[in-house]
Amino acid sequence: MHPWKASLLSFLLLLFVFPFSAEGKTNEYYALSSFSKKSSYGEEALYDLPVNPKSAGVLIAENEPDNILYHQNGQSLFYPSSTTKVMTLYLALKYGDLDEEVVVPEEIQEVPYDSSLAHLKPGEKMTFETLLHGLMLPSGNDAAVAVAHHISGSVSDFVELMNEEAQNLGAENTHFMNPHGYHESSHYSTAYDLSLFMFAALEYEKGEEIMGSHTYSASYVNPDGAERKRTWRTTNDQLLPDSPHASRYVSGGKTGYTSQSLYNLLSFSRVNGDLYVTAALRSGRQNRYQDTTRMVLQVLSKKQEQNYSHRPVSL
Repeated sequence: MHPWKASLLSFLLLLFVFPFSAEGKTNEYYALSSFSKKSSYGEEALYDLPVNPKSAGVLIAENEPDNILYHQNGQSLFYPSSTTKVMTLYLALKYGDLDEEVVVPEEIQEVPYDSSLAHLKPGEKMTFETLLHGLMLPSGNDAAVAVAHHISGSVSDFVELMNEEAQNLGAENTHFMNPHGYHESSHYSTAYDLSLFMFAALEYEKGEEIMGSHTYSASYVNPDGAERKRTWRTTNDQLLPDSPHASRYVSGGKTGYTSQSLYNLLSFSRVNGDLYVTAALRSGRQNRYQDTTRMVLQVLSKKQEQNYSHRPVSL
């Protein structure tokens, strides 16, 4: 191979594999030496989870955020893309009224043209609960803007609330610039911080219900006053019965993708009375599902061992 081609290939591999450092909010990539792998199953390799993730950042926590069973790059910074919407959902559930009528604002027309959409139109009327399904299932950036306006009156005020609440939850390495995750260089988070937002959203029964749904039939009133229906289908292949990635060990979650973030997945699983929250960041389209299922299955297998014990790992 010609030397310049080899150099170009090496550079492209670096861009694909490494998460970025937001020191000074720049897009610098971590060196390999700053990566870390830790497992809570003891110091001997016998007790490590053989996850070998393909995702650049992964984490699994049991029942509470700080009971971390395994992570790789749990505190490295990544672009969260649409997993951002888990925080938007949390704030909507915390401050909103599910039965209240929402009028879709004109500002939804300002979302970037290549956004994922719920295909809302200004002036449509629906319940806040319906709007939240449009936020999470088809991953509507237009729905995220509508939520922001309904809760805070503007996107900028809602983003300020997002950052305040992130700090309140203990997310020290997150900075939001919008309510939906469309790429901005100063919009970043970590696997650990995203797990905090998921645990917070799961404190609400409706949050678990929405993130665990694979389809939703939405009723709404169009600007002319006519009643209409539309069906939204989830972007999360693990929830689709006809998908090769469907898993009975995954209860729900939120996908994300931009060309800068690559493929992300934030999930939760309720198995045998325990709640597991997982993150798979900067991954391949299929690998994020595989890493998620593998982490949950290996934890369940480990817990069946006669001498099972573990201690939470530090990040």
